[in-house]
Amino acid sequence: MKKVLPFILLLVFAACLPGLAYAEPMEIPEGSKCHICGMKVAPGSPYSAQTVDEGNLLPFCDIGDMLHYYKKQEEKPTELYVRGAQSREWTGAQGAFYVKSDSFSTPMGWGIAAFSDKEEAEKFGEAMTFEEALDALE
Repeated sequence: MKKVLPFILLLVFAACLPGLAYAEPMEIPEGSKCHICGMKVAPGSPYSAQTVDEGNLLPFCDIGDMLHYYKKQEEKPTELYVRGAQSREWTGAQGAFYVKSDSFSTPMGWGIAAFSDKEEAEKFGEAMTFEEALDALE
């Protein structure tokens, strides 16, 4: 039994890995197309977004496209990421702050930029939470 227990623990750990492997944003491959509009997603674009659901990457060329997609889903994706407008680093979409402004020239014209820090967002306009950004689409 003592020799079998480590093997069983290893199997349990390995079974948990698929869920853990996609708990972080993925790099969007060169040439990827937006899940909503089909436009190419520019690598490093400060307005790109993604969802990772059960290991499937859905890239978006514009944060507004991802928010629009999210609103329409009955079963909401749980892993959503946006690129920070200033940092260009991936950040969790539901914890980010958003600014909607005509001064942001986003790929699909939604005019929404994301920031990981509220104070940074407020330098560009009124900071919104994820839920407020969803409402701003209307």
